[in-house]
Order: sequence, then C-alpha cells, then structure tokens
Amino acid sequence: MNGLPSGKVSITSEKRGFGVGPKSLKSGDVEMTQINLNDQSVEAVRHKKHPVFSVQYHAEASPWRHDADCLFDGFRELILDSA
Repeated sequence: MNGLPSGKVSITSEKRGFGVGPKSLKSGDVEMTQINLNDQSVEAVRHKKHPVFSVQYHAEASPWRHDADCLFDGFRELILDSA
C-alpha cells in the first residue's frame, strides 16, 4: 500500500469482498490518501471538510507494533483540534 501524500509504502493485511473504488470518489468531498500498489484499489480516504478518515485494511494486524501509529496519531490530532 502506498501513502499518496507521504510516498511511504506499508505492508497491510486485507480481506474484503468489497471496497471503495476510486471512481466512487468523484464527489470531491473525499480524497484518496492511500492506494494499493497491487490492484490500485483505495486503501484509505479522508474527508476534505470534516474531521473524518478511514482505512480499508486491518491496521491492527500490521507486522510491527508501531506500523499503525500514524493512524492513531492522526486520530489524536483530530480529537485535539476539535476540542
């Protein structure tokens, strides 16, 4: 998986029968922030106006214990910014 803004690559654990496709993000309110390098599917999105983001993989199943820290740091920042 590639983090588009950061350019970093992460190994993620996935198992899904469906997912958000890039074509469904045409509204302009949601932007893709991570993409799967194998099949170009959407891995993560962020709302441009509201403090909301989501991932389509199992962040808790990462091989290293700190791999998902950036997600939790981002969530923490959203909470602190809205307080």
